[in-house]
Amino acid sequence: AGLLQAFIPNHGNAWHHTIQALDEYWDKTLLLKDEPGLFVVPRESALDLAGQPVPQTVSDLLGDYRRSARLLGTRTAELHKVLASGTDSPAFASEPFTSLYQRSVYQSMRNLSGEVFRRLRKSLGVLTPESKAEASAVLELSNKVLAVFESIRTTKIFASRIRCHGDYHLGQVLYTGDDFAIIDLEGDLSRPIGERRLKASPLRDVAGMLRSFHHVVFTSFVSHTQEDGLSPQDLERMETVHYYWFKWVCAIFLRAYLETAGSYAFIPPEQKQLRIMLKAFVLEKAVQELGTALKEPSDWIRNPLQAIRILCQETE
Repeated sequence: AGLLQAFIPNHGNAWHHTIQALDEYWDKTLLLKDEPGLFVVPRESALDLAGQPVPQTVSDLLGDYRRSARLLGTRTAELHKVLASGTDSPAFASEPFTSLYQRSVYQSMRNLSGEVFRRLRKSLGVLTPESKAEASAVLELSNKVLAVFESIRTTKIFASRIRCHGDYHLGQVLYTGDDFAIIDLEGDLSRPIGERRLKASPLRDVAGMLRSFHHVVFTSFVSHTQEDGLSPQDLERMETVHYYWFKWVCAIFLRAYLETAGSYAFIPPEQKQLRIMLKAFVLEKAVQELGTALKEPSDWIRNPLQAIRILCQETE
């Protein structure tokens, strides 16, 4: 037996490309340190921002990465359109959302959050003071988390399920210098093959990429705060500057994705349904990551904790 694969000339994966872009972005923001009120993080969700024009200031600060974010959104939607068009094979034929499937998704989310939050409460004693404060705040939001998940069950969703990538993030995309190539479509290898073949909303892949943007921003933030002598005001500004980048990059990615996906059936026809699905899937991904982080608690746990808190507090 053998396996034949094509070689794609590349400059590393999209994670490394994004880290470099964030370094350049950080250098730009240092030159604007004395301009008050420039970096105001929008309270709207990235989905709502996707429907708004990108301010010129944002375009200037993002530089070439604005094109990268748009291209990532476009290529992601093109992948899903190809996966949704495999009607000749039952294994790839799309299937509709049903009330039974929605209840199953909700129950899975509910079980996940219940287990992870129980473990989080038991782990409070071993967390650093900063992580413990964030964890305590998240535990107070447990009912809001469940409410987001329950909306998947109580809202009638008109959309199709398809075979998806299943483990989608910046590390699964190669950067060729002027384009992106998506790799490793075997799904999450920690899950059995039967589970990986199940059809789902491709918005789960979208959620994975949005969470990956948050991971890369957190990594950049940590690397830029290693120097000694930073004041609380410095740290707060640095966090705001990084989250500002994150929010607008997510919006640009989403806009390109939705424009390219168009009226394909895996996109619900109503904005309300789309908002409910996307928020629930991103929140589910953050809770899954929190569960993984709890296996060996470190300051990295603040990343999914922060995501859960912000998602529950976002205005819609």
